[in-house]
Amino acid sequence: MARIRIFNDLCKSCKLCVDACPRGLIVMDGVTINAKGFHPAAATPDNEEKCSGCGFCYMICAHCAIEVDR
Repeated sequence: MARIRIFNDLCKSCKLCVDACPRGLIVMDGVTINAKGFHPAAATPDNEEKCSGCGFCYMICAHCAIEVDR
């Protein structure tokens, strides 16, 4: 399986990755605020078990805030 890694300080809360993930493994973190003042995206706790490694989240992220480790 794969793993989603999100770099909080690069995220600008555009939510494109949330919509792009076919398995719903990315959510918006309503608590954390990054250095730019945004609530960043966050991978769900079970993403390592359920992520297929499709890379849709990585490809849609215009700010290079996501990595998919396969």
